[in-house]
Amino acid sequence: MSDTKAIVTALKEGKIVFMHDRRGSYLIAATRQQEAVKRIMELAGPDAWPNAFVAIGEAPQLYDYVVHIPDLAWDIVEFTEKPLHVIYEKGKGVPAEVLPGGAIRLMLVLQNPLKDILQKLHQGVLCLPVDPPKVEGMKPDIAEALALTPQSGCQLSPERIMQLGQNGEVKFLKK
Repeated sequence: MSDTKAIVTALKEGKIVFMHDRRGSYLIAATRQQEAVKRIMELAGPDAWPNAFVAIGEAPQLYDYVVHIPDLAWDIVEFTEKPLHVIYEKGKGVPAEVLPGGAIRLMLVLQNPLKDILQKLHQGVLCLPVDPPKVEGMKPDIAEALALTPQSGCQLSPERIMQLGQNGEVKFLKK
């Protein structure tokens, strides 16, 4: 579906969105919708929790999810050109189960329509990877009309993963 208004409304109402890009499939829920977050965690299962991440539409939303933001973080999110997941040492704003060792993985979304959706939503979305064959059994929880397909141009699968320490230490986990 390309109707961003309908997707924003659904997320604000606590509904679950399914997204499939060229590299992976994800269950998505607005982070402030605790029941939806709990439900996608149940659907995806504990094996998916360590790979959970929060997608945001604007750099200032880092404040909602990171306890201490190193100065370097602003340059990284401002100048990144490819889908990048950044792991920060101390996360907040999502359940502890998806914060391995307290760390949070974040992605500033650069492509539309998901960028527009996140900016209109005014909050991040928790994204949990899900095995595509299992999605068939999840259809009662996910309306068909609320799916973002690879044709939408959305991309959540990272091309790079970086870990950023509180003092600005950088470690690339996937280049």
